[in-house]
Amino acid sequence: MWYNKTWQGLSILIIFSLYTCTYDKNSNTETVIIDKFNIESNLDFETIEIPPLALSPSNIIISDDKLLLYQMKKDTLFDVFRLPECTYLYSDGFRGQGPNDFDNIDTRSLLSTSNSRFSFFDMGKSMLKEVVITNNHLSINDKTKQYFDIADRPVNGFKQLNDSSFFYWNTSSEDTEYILFNNHIPSKTYKAISYPDWEKNQFIEQNKIFTYMKNDVVKSDGTLFASFYAYFKRIRIHDSFGNLKKK
Repeated sequence: MWYNKTWQGLSILIIFSLYTCTYDKNSNTETVIIDKFNIESNLDFETIEIPPLALSPSNIIISDDKLLLYQMKKDTLFDVFRLPECTYLYSDGFRGQGPNDFDNIDTRSLLSTSNSRFSFFDMGKSMLKEVVITNNHLSINDKTKQYFDIADRPVNGFKQLNDSSFFYWNTSSEDTEYILFNNHIPSKTYKAISYPDWEKNQFIEQNKIFTYMKNDVVKSDGTLFASFYAYFKRIRIHDSFGNLKKK
């Protein structure tokens, strides 16, 4: 298998150009219409051959000098490589209910952090777990586990904004798209973020969670998160309090 190495200080600078702006007085948000992408620079890459380990990677994580392939169909869930040379180190992470086992991983919740660590959300136990990456082993940090006393089961996009603020897709109701909450505050303070109403212009006959299928990304300082929609040429940006800032 081949893997494209796109790190080592390489970057793409994409600037939105030739766009128009409108202002929605009802929602106090700015709507930006992008007409063209102006490519300012090119992405250099190097192709590296790796052992035939990857079956069907569900996600990729980079933390410091380690790259991990998460492969939910394998017996060992993570293949670990050293960067920047992409040298294979080991495979680790087993399914089970033991203290150092992995189970019910929300694939979209995998989050890289510094100090050779990453986190994931255990949907079965409603718990956010931190994993420590060493040169020969993955271990779950018992001291940093966070339990969430929430009524519905967060799936497909449990994301962390900061130490106490989180959001996830609302799968129990079609009234709201996201549930945003602070884990240190009682559940009655949870905030629900409403769905947009774009299906009126491009109707898709299915549940709203599928109609508004998306990928979410959190700004590095946790102040904003953006949603990139699959069936609409749209992006929405919210702040950490759930306020819609731009669309």
